[in-house]
Amino acid sequence: SKNMQKQLFSVCLFLVISFGLQAKDGYNIKVKFQDVTDSLVYLCHYFGKNQTVFKDDSVVLNKKGEGIFQS
Repeated sequence: SKNMQKQLFSVCLFLVISFGLQAKDGYNIKVKFQDVTDSLVYLCHYFGKNQTVFKDDSVVLNKKGEGIFQS
């Protein structure tokens, strides 16, 4: 769906921006979406000429639209 594509793009963009800030001992990324609850969200990155998308992590948002990616 369009909404899920928008979520995926937002999370991918966030990952690209924060990738350089990632600590050596893992990551702890908090996300909050408005108007989206109880949904599966992916943390992704893309690479290569064709910009292939790779899923790195996933989280199910709570009833407040919040989730935490951790490694």
